[in-house]
Amino acid sequence: MGEEIQSSHFRDEDFAEFHAHLAEETALLEEWLETGAFSNCGGVGGYELEAWLVDRDGYPAPANNAFLERLGNPMVVPELATFNVELNADPLRLEGDVLSRMHESLTSAWREYRRVAADLDMRLATVGILPTVRKSDLTLEHMSPLKRYRALNEQIFRLRHGAPIHLAIEGPDPLDLLHEDVMLEAAATSFQIHLKTSAAEAASLFNASKILSAPLVAITANSPFLFGHALWQETRIPLFEQAVSVGASDYGRRVSFGRAFVQ
Repeated sequence: MGEEIQSSHFRDEDFAEFHAHLAEETALLEEWLETGAFSNCGGVGGYELEAWLVDRDGYPAPANNAFLERLGNPMVVPELATFNVELNADPLRLEGDVLSRMHESLTSAWREYRRVAADLDMRLATVGILPTVRKSDLTLEHMSPLKRYRALNEQIFRLRHGAPIHLAIEGPDPLDLLHEDVMLEAAATSFQIHLKTSAAEAASLFNASKILSAPLVAITANSPFLFGHALWQETRIPLFEQAVSVGASDYGRRVSFGRAFVQ
């Protein structure tokens, strides 16, 4: 996941090969779970932070290629839009003062990232949805030039039979619009926590994370605005659910919490 691909165009034979591999790997996953082939090593954590590049006036600055070249750090990579970057860190065992060490590492790295951005007359910002982002910023012109992103756009609209994305979000100032590509997804950024767990604990911890998601969202909501409209306190939820939707059912939606807990 996240690796570059050779082409963004696929034939029927490619899809058939993909489904065959998927079936084989699903069967292998089941076998490994039953036989205990997975490592029991857990308790390792990490994170990734998605950030915005903005200009002097606080508007998106579509220049992540220049920023990444100047920075020269393989742990910082492009995101879907040319005004976003993804900042990664090495995973650490969750013991002792690990959270303090993660915080210190991120703070130190952030100072360096900000310095490089300033050298290019830009700033870095971390916010769920940048209040100044405009619909005109979210176009294929500002898509990072990677084939996997082109493939995402092409395949989403193949499944939608070319129909535009319909974004409809209720709120104090409702938003209702049509969009012609997947770039709406680039309007939502986040701080993502990673946890490595043993296979035996995976289901219960996954279920616990679903239960905890509601109070965590309530505590940390920080994206009430999109395109000048006052919407949900955490507008990323309906935005991300709809931005790359390929169907109406839970199984047709690319983003959802699923239908039940893991058994």
